[in-house]
Amino acid sequence: MRYGYQWWIPGDAEPGEFLARGVYGQYVYVNRPAGVVIASNGADRQFREDGSFPDVLDMFRRIVALAEQER
Repeated sequence: MRYGYQWWIPGDAEPGEFLARGVYGQYVYVNRPAGVVIASNGADRQFREDGSFPDVLDMFRRIVALAEQER
């Protein structure tokens, strides 16, 4: 994952896909080509455990895929 200017870019990101990640699992996920922004807030104390981030990213990408099917 790459980082800059408070934004994270997943290593396998498509152009226009990036996110902000807060302490305890808050996220703002952006997929510009799909026109999708997801804001997630919460207090997940295990947000740094192995496998946690890939699961969250997969969930966001599944939401994008569903949104694209609805169009």
